[in-house]
Amino acid sequence: MVYEPALGFSKKEIDPLSWNGWRNYSLIGEVNDGNAWYANGGISGAAGLFSTIDDIQRLVDFLMQKDFNKSNPLISTKTIQQFLTMDQFNNGLGWMMDTTNSFLKGAPVGSFGHTGFTGTSIAVIPKYNISVVLLINRQQRGLLPTGEYYNLGPLRAQVIKAILKYCK
Repeated sequence: MVYEPALGFSKKEIDPLSWNGWRNYSLIGEVNDGNAWYANGGISGAAGLFSTIDDIQRLVDFLMQKDFNKSNPLISTKTIQQFLTMDQFNNGLGWMMDTTNSFLKGAPVGSFGHTGFTGTSIAVIPKYNISVVLLINRQQRGLLPTGEYYNLGPLRAQVIKAILKYCK
């Protein structure tokens, strides 16, 4: 879906509707990012991380320094602190840290999280020693009539709000 005459692509070749329903089966071990699938044969960091719930929880525990081998750390405490230091855009390195205007709204300062295209999300609330990992495949439901996927932002925010209700 690129228009670039110098590369040999013409406007007649562009058909955005041809992407609807490009795969109609449950994906297991395959990237669901169309760009990574077509451009890189399904192998690309652009499609995020592939993991299990157990490994994601280990990462979160590591960042909260619950699963931290002090004698031989994989990542130093200083590096973890850099990951979780908010910049001028309310982000850490790879983490959303804005607790006023994101799915983390209402969480205490120091909370952090990340969302993914397919509906996945991680929310970490160190003050309450809580982490929430959602592994959702919103693409499985298909597209809305508008050609877009379902917006999981409200669901993510409701989950965090419900958890915070019991922490205060």
